[in-house]
Amino acid sequence: MPRRKRNQVIDGADARIIAQLARDGRKPNVAIAQEVGLSETAVRRRLERLLRNGIVRVVGRLNPETIGYEVDAILALLVDFNKVDEVGEKLSREPNVRYAAVGLGEYDLLVWVSFRSNAEMMEFVASKVRNVPGIIRCQVYPVLRTIRRPEDWAPPLPA
Repeated sequence: MPRRKRNQVIDGADARIIAQLARDGRKPNVAIAQEVGLSETAVRRRLERLLRNGIVRVVGRLNPETIGYEVDAILALLVDFNKVDEVGEKLSREPNVRYAAVGLGEYDLLVWVSFRSNAEMMEFVASKVRNVPGIIRCQVYPVLRTIRRPEDWAPPLPA
């Protein structure tokens, strides 16, 4: 994997290319070029640079609902301060965890999980989460409807 530098600059054309790929990672460069108003060669060179610099990764994305994962929840966890990273790493290795992040505020960890059923979610919380040393409190927020997924994000276009 390429070494990632922080605070790299992208321009409006880069952002438009990234937005096209966020919608369809298999979209041909010719089609992207037509959408963003550049030549195919310019798109190819820009995309090669974005990939080489680790700004963009092109990956296959799973649509969880199509294979029966229709129950999502956000777990908000209050954790012993000295065990935040340890708890986060442990939970992030669980196959039902899609996203885990350390935050500031009332809760220390936010964990997005997906399941086939409410019963599966309840079993996960009871058998996995409650047995992790360092977790003081777990608040479960069932997701009723997802409006936008993190993997659909693209950077705002520069002004």
